Amino acid sequence: GSSSSSSRPPQATHAQAVTMVPKAANAGSSLSAVEEVLAAIDILKEETGSEAALGDEGLESRNLAVGDAAVTLKNLVRKHRDMGRFVVESGGIEAIIVALTRRPNSTEVQIKATGTLGFLVAGSPTNQSMAGNAGGVEATLSALRGHPNSMDVQEQACEALAALIGGDHRENKLRVRRAGGIEVIILAVEQHLNSALLQRHALAVLADLVEGTYDNQIRAGRAGGLDAVVSALKRHPNSHVVHEHGAEALAQLLRQNFENQARARELGTMTVLADALKWHRKSLV
Repeated sequence: GSSSSSSRPPQATHAQAVTMVPKAANAGSSLSAVEEVLAAIDILKEETGSEAALGDEGLESRNLAVGDAAVTLKNLVRKHRDMGRFVVESGGIEAIIVALTRRPNSTEVQIKATGTLGFLVAGSPTNQSMAGNAGGVEATLSALRGHPNSMDVQEQACEALAALIGGDHRENKLRVRRAGGIEVIILAVEQHLNSALLQRHALAVLADLVEGTYDNQIRAGRAGGLDAVVSALKRHPNSHVVHEHGAEALAQLLRQNFENQARARELGTMTVLADALKWHRKSLV
């Protein structure tokens, strides 16, 4: 192998890469996909220190390349389903998180890298844990905090958070709570009410974070969580998914919690839910 491959962790060498790719696939295209994965990971892990000399245009060009590398990983796994394992074993998840952490100001990188991170961890407890251990939760929350006005960053990062904690991944849920994620998610709901995609993922995350924990119910309630959920339900009267996740978030916020129940009465929450239910009944007829 080349010097770049020999400096990698042992599991990422070209020789072993060949044994990991699908046997049934065309050998040429599989090997080419392996090379593309390794090249994309190298780009994602590039140092940023030397880029001061590049100027704004040079920096933007590097950020575009890093964003494209993130998308390349996602597309290769989509195209060759069994490449997913190779991407992960070659350090793809860690490389994505390195890019997010090293390039916090690049909207381009934050959109594409959070999108790929969510894609790689969704439905896989192993990959969720790997991302959590590598700082993926904190990097995703930093994306949300750092780009409050970018709808694309907010949508992709909320979807990534939903993937990171999905299936009741307790460690990652704890990481989100410790890093102030409840407040960050509520802010995203409030600031981007028009995006049904964001609301769907953010409300699901909020429901998961407060489920069964009194302290987190109170935290969310005092951070404006009930008000945010009610606003989302009102803004999307015709959306099944927003209503489904909004109703679940309300149920988790209100369960055996008198303080939140009192706030919900002030907001007329039951009227909002009843209106939503009426619309759904009509749409089913």
